[in-house]
Amino acid sequence: MNEDIQKLVAEEVSKQLAARAVPSEDVLDTLRFLTAQPVVNATQSKTLALTDFNRIHMLTSPIDSTVSIELTLPDATLCVGKSISFVNIGIVGSQLTVRASGDDCIYGSMYFDPTFKSIALQNGMSITLITDGINWIATETGTCDAIVEAGGYVNEIVSAWYRKLQSGIVLMGGTAALNGATQLQISLPTALRADDWPVIVITPLWNSPSGIPQVAYGNTSTTGFILYSSKSAQVVWHAYGYWR
Repeated sequence: MNEDIQKLVAEEVSKQLAARAVPSEDVLDTLRFLTAQPVVNATQSKTLALTDFNRIHMLTSPIDSTVSIELTLPDATLCVGKSISFVNIGIVGSQLTVRASGDDCIYGSMYFDPTFKSIALQNGMSITLITDGINWIATETGTCDAIVEAGGYVNEIVSAWYRKLQSGIVLMGGTAALNGATQLQISLPTALRADDWPVIVITPLWNSPSGIPQVAYGNTSTTGFILYSSKSAQVVWHAYGYWR
């Protein structure tokens, strides 16, 4: 329903209200629905009502504080053909949980937990649900990623940089000078999570196709690795993993 039609219907409902001494609850619900904002700030945990549908429920958070709330869907049998969207744009660590009620289930989302009863949207995630009157179907899911932290270090032997993405991925890279040394300890510019090991790619910089040094790495950990080379060389390295 476009805005012009909504306005006309709302005006007509208002006229009906003015002509009635005691408006019915159905008329009041219709008026509330038509005059509600299309984007609603999700600020607290609650059970959603029918008037919350055909809306976008958006979780935001202060820049220095995480927020976690839970929204429970009403009985699917009451919402046939209705849709509802959820977006989490809070800072890293904020979570918007959408939970089905009763025996209802949620299908079609890459984010749902194994019980098919709830969806935990981390920051940057969104989802749109529609019901067939029995269960909830995810018609649209998405993620947006952004750099939430960056940094690195430089010394006379090694330069290193990193970029943390809000999805949890961390990208790192740098250069190393093996001047006469055949191995060098590389410290990652930011540590990976405790149960993760980096995926490392290394490439020597060489002007001639002859005599290219052989390079390798070993002793990998969440905080670093050892770089090996068959001769003195400038080496470019990249590492990928998860910081949370």
